[in-house]
Amino acid sequence: MATKLDKEEEACQVATLLAVIGKEANKVFHTFTWASPDKAKKIASVVSKFAEYCIPRENTIYERFLFFTQDQRESETVDQYLMELRQTAANCDFKSITPDQLLRDRLVTGTKTAKVRENLLKEKKLTLEKAIDIAHAAESTAVQMKVMSPESGLSAVKEKQKEKEQSENLPSVSGGWIKDCRFCGRNHERCSCPAFGQICAYCKKNHFVVKYPAKSKVSNVQVRFYLSAAGVGNGGREMVTLTVLKEPKALSGHDVTFLMDTGAESNLLPLDVYKRATGDLHLKFLNACGKSVLVLANGDEQPIEGKATVYVSCRGNAHKIEVNVVRGHGYEPILSKQTMLKMKLIKILDSDRDPRVNVLKTDTEPLLEEYDGVFEGLGKLDRQYHIVRDESIRPIVHPPRRLPVAMTGRVQRKLEEMAAANIIEQIDQPTDWVSSMLVVSKPSTEAEGETKLRICLDPRDLNLAIKYEHFPMPTIEEIATRLNGAKLFSVFDASNGFWQVELDDESRTLTTFNTPFGRYHWKRMPFGINSAPEVWQRKMREHIEGLKGVKVIADDFVIVGFGNTPAEWQADHDRNVCAFLERCRERNLKLNKKKARLRQQEVPFIGHILTPEGLKPDPLKVEAIVGMPNPSDVQSLHRFLGMVNYLAKFLPRLSEETKVPRRLTEKDAEWCWMKSHADAVARVKEMIVSAPVLAY
Repeated sequence: MATKLDKEEEACQVATLLAVIGKEANKVFHTFTWASPDKAKKIASVVSKFAEYCIPRENTIYERFLFFTQDQRESETVDQYLMELRQTAANCDFKSITPDQLLRDRLVTGTKTAKVRENLLKEKKLTLEKAIDIAHAAESTAVQMKVMSPESGLSAVKEKQKEKEQSENLPSVSGGWIKDCRFCGRNHERCSCPAFGQICAYCKKNHFVVKYPAKSKVSNVQVRFYLSAAGVGNGGREMVTLTVLKEPKALSGHDVTFLMDTGAESNLLPLDVYKRATGDLHLKFLNACGKSVLVLANGDEQPIEGKATVYVSCRGNAHKIEVNVVRGHGYEPILSKQTMLKMKLIKILDSDRDPRVNVLKTDTEPLLEEYDGVFEGLGKLDRQYHIVRDESIRPIVHPPRRLPVAMTGRVQRKLEEMAAANIIEQIDQPTDWVSSMLVVSKPSTEAEGETKLRICLDPRDLNLAIKYEHFPMPTIEEIATRLNGAKLFSVFDASNGFWQVELDDESRTLTTFNTPFGRYHWKRMPFGINSAPEVWQRKMREHIEGLKGVKVIADDFVIVGFGNTPAEWQADHDRNVCAFLERCRERNLKLNKKKARLRQQEVPFIGHILTPEGLKPDPLKVEAIVGMPNPSDVQSLHRFLGMVNYLAKFLPRLSEETKVPRRLTEKDAEWCWMKSHADAVARVKEMIVSAPVLAY
């Protein structure tokens, strides 16, 4: 040892230990009892006493129980799971395990009586024989107490009567799945009955109304609802996005994309979509449908889980519709013909010259139809962008990265499409800079569900040489201060924003990237270069200059209407929208029609909700944070704190509430998740759910 303390006398070593170990440890030291006074001056004895005090007694049975019941968590990788299993196994003493020990462990963990398990775990050195003796003693005691009880005979009779009544009403159970549950009338897994905790309106007992004897005599006639593969128009698949509201007067909700099926006799929602859109996780508002079934286009029949009434918003108007909810995979939300006619999503044209009935989709907005060209193709803004770089940075050439065989053909087709659209261009001449290609998969909105590919530049080395534009990026707080008095909102999104900025010839050479099919360079500003967000923000600020009621952050535009009456603020809003769309047409800026939201009382904008009253947190972000499991490591804790800090403006005393869990992120902190940490996270989630509206 550097201090040579191990050469000193033991009394000196003990004194040094007590001098540096702290006040609390010294208090503990003075509580120790010694076999002889000399033991208190022996360093080995002192360390042993502290070890007995600080290190909890290991209970091998409990550790093995943890090992055999430890399941992989949802967010946990296989390597992380194996690491935790090995850490748990280290305390299980598997090397010396015997058959008797296995029987002992199973007896302790499997006994039906909690009191017996508690007594077994209290034993310091529990053997199989001792465990059996304790279990036998507890069993005998229970029998004797039952006989000695004066009401034992009456209780037995009542118990038998109760068992008989329950057996008559017990639902059939198969493989852990209950069929025709006597409480809710549905099929579900054990211990997950949606009627648990619900009170019948007739008898005040724990079941749904449909299981009340006077109400449960339903007809045996099977009702069939037919679906078809027919779409709108000439057999094509037409989709419409509606906002499902949790209550009729709600101003925001959950967007659901429906298939417009003119051959369907009823509206359809898959069970998972119904739960997510309505928040009815326990199916409290789902009414049983008896023996009703859906008849699919191929003739197959699918039992209906239940029927519900939901409110949807279309073009700012709320509609009440009935939906049939089905369990299972492979189904998509469907709107029936009658519902679409009622909501004026379609109209029927009956021609005298042609006896056929033509169905036309009518979900277009006249205001947007006038500027239809703004939503088509790829735009190109004025003035090419020149990338300014630091000449002192040495250029780097990256070799092409290998692609998975399954993706090779798709990537090649994507490169050809982008070259045909004048976004990239294949080159042969030598270049100083050659970056790598990055292929990103993103979910498709198409019905096939195939993932889309996005080709990006990986400019990690190039970014070191690119000089920043140093243009200030606005924040949602800055935008919100200019919306005081806004009553009506619309949001628009630039389509492939950065690609609408053209690069000059010199800058194109800098963006050269390698692929297995040759080298390409970008003709439009690529995603990934560090100056792109500032360049784009400057161009967008110039784009909206002089326009009233228009604000922009990155590629998201919000347009508002001011006024004292609905007529005033709608007229002001429409003038502002027309001026904005006219500016887009003049300067060739293209917008994404699918993401446009017109004339809304509430709109999502940069992770928040803009309302006439003020700024609110986005319900989707709130739902995501509230639904996050408790952090399992430092990384997941950082993720949680990062998401929460994004909403810090809505949460007073957030720093104080997160103080306890934040200690686990300190440099030398050892990870140990305790109840105090879980309580702090729970309090923060409660604060988020009840977050106030911030006035502009």
